[in-house]
Amino acid sequence: MISLALTIVVGAVLLQLLDDILSFVQQLMELGGLLPQLFRPLFKTVAIALVSRVGCELCRDADSASAASLIEICGAFGAVLAALPLFETVWDMLQGML
Repeated sequence: MISLALTIVVGAVLLQLLDDILSFVQQLMELGGLLPQLFRPLFKTVAIALVSRVGCELCRDADSASAASLIEICGAFGAVLAALPLFETVWDMLQGML
């Protein structure tokens, strides 16, 4: 129970730091002239990885290895699905070069 409370507190602190990171990335996008559509899949993939990692660890702490494995697999599929628009953009760029 204490570890769950500590996880929530640390998560809240990290969310505050996330705002600084997002503003920095936004500045980079503006300076580089990059489209937000290129960064959304990246952020979604990172978020899916973090959530699935926390879920796996919680399941392992509860001695549920099978649930942890299932969360890992679902997280991997979710990350690939979230990154599909990025792959499509890269594919379109490669086709334009040919």
